[in-house]
Amino acid sequence: MLGENTSYKAAMTLYGPKKKELELVLTEINENQETLEQNISILRNWLACQPHLPNCIDDQIVRVFLRGCKHNVERTKRKIESYFTGRIAVPELFSNRDPCSSEIKMAARNLNIYLLPELTPEGCRVTIHSLKNVEIDQLDIQAIIKYIMMIADIRVMEETPISGDIFVFDIQDVTLAHCTKMTSAINLLRKTLILAQEAYPQRLKEIHILNAPSFIEWILNIFRSLMKEKMRNRFHVHTNYETLTDYVPQTILPNEYGGNGKTAQEYHDNWLKKLESYQEWFNKQESVKINEKRQPHYKTSNDMFGYEGAFRSLNID
Repeated sequence: MLGENTSYKAAMTLYGPKKKELELVLTEINENQETLEQNISILRNWLACQPHLPNCIDDQIVRVFLRGCKHNVERTKRKIESYFTGRIAVPELFSNRDPCSSEIKMAARNLNIYLLPELTPEGCRVTIHSLKNVEIDQLDIQAIIKYIMMIADIRVMEETPISGDIFVFDIQDVTLAHCTKMTSAINLLRKTLILAQEAYPQRLKEIHILNAPSFIEWILNIFRSLMKEKMRNRFHVHTNYETLTDYVPQTILPNEYGGNGKTAQEYHDNWLKKLESYQEWFNKQESVKINEKRQPHYKTSNDMFGYEGAFRSLNID
């Protein structure tokens, strides 16, 4: 089954909300036990009538998508459809996903990415990304994005009820050369942001940019242009980490950011171990995708990412 994940839970656990947090989370996502059971049943019946979708989607996956859509059943259906369509529409991100491959190991050397195990008092999950100071010729944008999406898939397998996501990007070691390299992969970045917004069950509450250099507005304008309007207003730029504690409690942050948690490297290493524990799972996922021949109205790559669809034209001042 797609959601049978007990043998893969290793190294780093995602803790669920505490009792007080749980009340806030369930209110935020419109969930009670009756609603949850009813909507899972509705989606089970719907999935049974969708011959083009994988037949191995268990209740864990359904729960995560329902919660990400605040129990809007129709929106959940669209997200699930897009989630499995994306695996065909962007094969460069969803094929050959071996956590132990040289490609992914290099990506992990380029980027620290880890989820903090504890939630904020509001029930949000915090994910920290930190690009390391690497040579430009070693920076493989496609491999890094594939690596990020693999972490996102593990979240689908393991995430608890949460009220939303907080993404933190530490860009202390980012240079103009790095930014130029990123813009050379602009089409893939477009697709990735569309997938994140339309095909994954995350609800992004805040984006924090740490240790921002003076030229950051240029690169932020690129990313803002690729996002929905409501997301553009959720950026918070910090020249250092001290002001981050205005949004994320010190008790759950890594040591390097003035927090009481483990070091960033420890968190990162533990998530790498978790990723490697999913090696067999990722191998099985190669065939878990939309069946194009059995889909009545198949979304082509152009449908998902065409300029008249989800894409926006770039307007950078």
